[in-house]
Amino acid sequence: MPVFAESENKAIQHELQYGIINLASLAFIDGDWSEFPVAGASYKYYFSPVADNEQPYDLQSHLGRFSWLKVNLNALNFNPNLGGKLYFSQRWSFEADFSYQRHTNKYSYTDHNGEFRTRKYDEDELLTDLALNYAVNQQFTLGFGIHNYSENSEYTDIIDDYVKSKNSQYDSETFVAIKARYTNVNEGKGLDITSSISHHEERNTAKVFATFYTAKHNAYKVGLVYSDFTDDWDDEALFTVSLAHHYWFSQTTAIKYGVSWIKADGDNFGLFDINGTWRF
Repeated sequence: MPVFAESENKAIQHELQYGIINLASLAFIDGDWSEFPVAGASYKYYFSPVADNEQPYDLQSHLGRFSWLKVNLNALNFNPNLGGKLYFSQRWSFEADFSYQRHTNKYSYTDHNGEFRTRKYDEDELLTDLALNYAVNQQFTLGFGIHNYSENSEYTDIIDDYVKSKNSQYDSETFVAIKARYTNVNEGKGLDITSSISHHEERNTAKVFATFYTAKHNAYKVGLVYSDFTDDWDDEALFTVSLAHHYWFSQTTAIKYGVSWIKADGDNFGLFDINGTWRF
């Protein structure tokens, strides 16, 4: 008998994903940091137990409207990434995602006057993703989001241990997004579609991700992302197609693997995802 049929119907409140996560989707291209690539692990805590039912494992928290909090443990960098989703009524929900990164570059040299110079460059980045969603009915949800990228840079020039100059610069960019989600499943089979359109001055992005459930433990995912950027000096476009398979061995364990094809400024290349899930 297949393992997935031997469910113990445990009340789940913890979820750990591990491996290479979200690399194929490139959904972060418009500042949607909730899909930022992770090579490592992602831990999610559900504030209410997620009990097993006839719905797909992927959708049980969404359809049951269980609030959650998530933290990424990213081997690509050691900067914190925190996100969550709060269902505060049968209609309304709020989701947020924050990612902080700090970069430091420092190099020394002797100039033509024989003075020993050190130049230091510090950069702090804060990525913020906020969205408010409204469930029109049991199948359809609309949302409005704001994605902000802020950067604070500081340049320091030191000559023979004395600070000669120090300059700072602050930049901020804000994207606005309209989101929609359609979910129609019955007895573990059905369709889940998420989409969004975002805009920021020179960049426009459209995304559609569709998941087909053939059973509560088996899903096939297709994603399309298109983004164009235009300013006075540059004109570029990005197009991505991604495919993935998500299979649950039981209520508590799953594997997901996928590939994507990316076309950017005349270049073509591929990426992949492979990760596991453990719920307890």
